[in-house]
Amino acid sequence: MDSFAVGTSAHTEPWQEQPRLPNGAQAFLEDLARRAATLSVAGHALLIECADPDLAFRLGHGTKTKPLCTVVDNRTIVVPAESEAAFRRAVKALGYPVLSRAGQ
Repeated sequence: MDSFAVGTSAHTEPWQEQPRLPNGAQAFLEDLARRAATLSVAGHALLIECADPDLAFRLGHGTKTKPLCTVVDNRTIVVPAESEAAFRRAVKALGYPVLSRAGQ
């Protein structure tokens, strides 16, 4: 019974002891756990490329379209998936239907 007691504390039973990992393996697993929690999918979105930077600005700041999208640069608009249908309707009403690229 003494051989099981090596490395145990007063609060654990010998059968509860967990084997120790080498320091390098422990550090690797801790780093992996930290990195795994760093990025996560927040949702899906439609990426719109505007041929005209002025149009991208107008859509990104328009009263009907601003709440539905985010302008990320002078020609790119991101529309969250849950806003896609409303965004498409709003821009179509302004005379700008959103078309998919040919072959996609």
